[in-house]
Amino acid sequence: KKLKAHITSKVSSNRPLFKHYRLIQYPIMHSSVYSSYLEQSLRGDIEKSLAVVETILSNTRNPCLATPSQSHTYDDKFSLSVFLTNIALMAVCNVLMQMGLKKDDFQRLIDVVVVKKKLAATLRFESTETCTLVKEEIIKMEGPEVVKEGGDSLKNVFKSKKVITKVKQFHWKMDIRYRIYVYGGNDTSGSGEDSFTLRDETVSCEIITRGNKEPPARMLDLHARNPSPVDVSLTWLLKQMDASSLTAAYDIDRSAESCRTPRNNQETMEAEKHFNSIGNWCSQVSRYFIAKQKNVNILKLQDSVHTGLNQDGMDITLAARASDEVFNPVVPLFESHNDKKSEGDARLLMHDDSAEGGTETGTTSPILPASDISSFLTEQCRTMEEKIEALKKQGDSSSNTTDFMTSNEAILTLLCKHLIAIISIWNKSVNYIEDMLLTQLKDAIGKTVKSSDLDDFIRFHNERIFHEDFAPEPFCYSVRRPGFHPEGVVTIENVPDSVDKKDIHQAMTFTRKLETNHKLTPVFIPINAAASVEFRGDMFLHAWIMSKFNQRNKFELAARTRQFSSFLLILGKMTGPDGFEPAHAIILQNKDEIMIPLLMEDLPSAKEFKDAIESLSPEQQRFAKAFRSMKLASSVFGVCIIQLKPQLEALLGLPDKSLTKEIRLTQDLLSLFIDYQIPSDLLTFDGSSDMDTPSKLLVVKNHVKSVMDMIKSAKEDEMKEEAMKADMAHDMFSKDMVGSVPQQQFVPKTASKEMIGSVPQ
Repeated sequence: KKLKAHITSKVSSNRPLFKHYRLIQYPIMHSSVYSSYLEQSLRGDIEKSLAVVETILSNTRNPCLATPSQSHTYDDKFSLSVFLTNIALMAVCNVLMQMGLKKDDFQRLIDVVVVKKKLAATLRFESTETCTLVKEEIIKMEGPEVVKEGGDSLKNVFKSKKVITKVKQFHWKMDIRYRIYVYGGNDTSGSGEDSFTLRDETVSCEIITRGNKEPPARMLDLHARNPSPVDVSLTWLLKQMDASSLTAAYDIDRSAESCRTPRNNQETMEAEKHFNSIGNWCSQVSRYFIAKQKNVNILKLQDSVHTGLNQDGMDITLAARASDEVFNPVVPLFESHNDKKSEGDARLLMHDDSAEGGTETGTTSPILPASDISSFLTEQCRTMEEKIEALKKQGDSSSNTTDFMTSNEAILTLLCKHLIAIISIWNKSVNYIEDMLLTQLKDAIGKTVKSSDLDDFIRFHNERIFHEDFAPEPFCYSVRRPGFHPEGVVTIENVPDSVDKKDIHQAMTFTRKLETNHKLTPVFIPINAAASVEFRGDMFLHAWIMSKFNQRNKFELAARTRQFSSFLLILGKMTGPDGFEPAHAIILQNKDEIMIPLLMEDLPSAKEFKDAIESLSPEQQRFAKAFRSMKLASSVFGVCIIQLKPQLEALLGLPDKSLTKEIRLTQDLLSLFIDYQIPSDLLTFDGSSDMDTPSKLLVVKNHVKSVMDMIKSAKEDEMKEEAMKADMAHDMFSKDMVGSVPQQQFVPKTASKEMIGSVPQ
């Protein structure tokens, strides 16, 4: 009863009854923690396979899991990756043949459909579900017998009563017809000459419901009556197979430019994509049957006719677990030959009684020979056939004639789960080979290389390659006057991943100081439409080559000032040799620090731009070219630094360097100009030009003092005015409160709110 109540609550809550698991794809990570986890996970998955390998091979052999400590070459890693992919391909083919694809059909599919006709081959699973009413009847259901006591005081009489209820009972027949077939091209009917049927089965079950005349499939919200077919392409797999010998011929093109490592190459990525698509197909098919059986069992459990599940029926979930006992031939093994010649070559043969072993060679590669591969595939087929026979016997001995799933569906689920296991181990093994390479590289260098380390590597070699006159320099400039202490610094720095300041590095730029005559070629900085400022100073041109490792580093423009120092920082774009278009500006003073992130966008190259506009209309091409011309004309980032003390001296008519030690005067001047926007004419020196520097400073100080006194007086007047307004408001408030108090009470002017509130009304 508790189980029925639990299932009923689950069904009524519209929640998924069963979890769906997808094939896990293991990413490539570079941490030592992941390396240890990947090795331990792989060892746990292939532990049973290693035990079987020991029984297959001779006791003089000692194959083991490939590790970085074993003697091997870089080419052996590629050979191991090819070895694993080829054996995985043939293991998948063995499973397809167990599903029902005949050997002759397999050869014709490769030779005719894929090679000669050049058609795409697709494996499809489709099903059709029907639920029909077989009969409707009325049954009588007897209730419990009730005994009552009655009669007079002399003799008691016992009477029994039984309630009989008439209930409508409906008999439903649920049928599922499913097909698995391979078709070539776009002939999805599965009946053409280029189509091959693997399975065509029909399963049915009778369900009894009571009460409402509602189909049981609708009650449990099952899948649609005609679910969408599940397709997976087999074209890539068939292209890797030889039709005559049914052997795998997969290989990695080491000469290709895209080939980087045994894991990072075009062929392995295509294999990963194909294997994962097959794994997803198997996962959907197995989940379909498992979910159907569980849903039907729930219907049977809810039916009061059935007292529980029949334990003698075919349990498809147990068949799925039995796939763990099937031998998985995909095992990343190395073997130390100990100066002995290995047997066979690296040719991989599909399981076939007529297959011959490899030839004798003198190679000392740690890769297992072809004779071992044939033994592995033979063991895979043997264990598959053994489990299939066990499931058939279980289905034949089942006494439950109303069981929904038969041994055929259990076998199909077993094969799908075995395929998922093959693909999962292949993914882990290929990633493990890549991790071996990374582990060895880390051991050789002594640390895990980060992006900042590669930046240091580029910086170190640039210093050695380029002449000192042309070598890149850090973008770091001190804001200073010649012969004086720096007032601040402006630099472009990377954004570190940690708080450690050791990871902060300046951008390395190729720098050239422009030798120009500033009197003849000044740079104009427009302030508004009517005014512009002439800038005459040193100009530097920077070329910045950014290196990108995995992802581009983030950089920011940093500006810092010292105490009692100040300068103006302007950011913008260079519009020409004598034009600077300002976009942002800020005055930094007294230990201010600002960090401005740099948003860098890549402009397409001339070839990329030409290819992009090739298919546009002539009008659109002209517009794109004009827009690109505008972007290129203002794509040079400009940073302008203006020191404020020299500009104040020039503005006020003071001699050069006269404000260097006038800290108080400089701070007052900046406050007047920045905070109060005082016109410069009120502070400019207006005395005789023959006066010495201290006298000129005294005149300016007097002007500053007069303005400061005026500002102070204005502040005091403003404070008095605000105080008077506050007193007037207080008086008006007090009069209003006193007017409501009896005459004999006296409320002082300075009475608080609490005192006023305590006066009797």
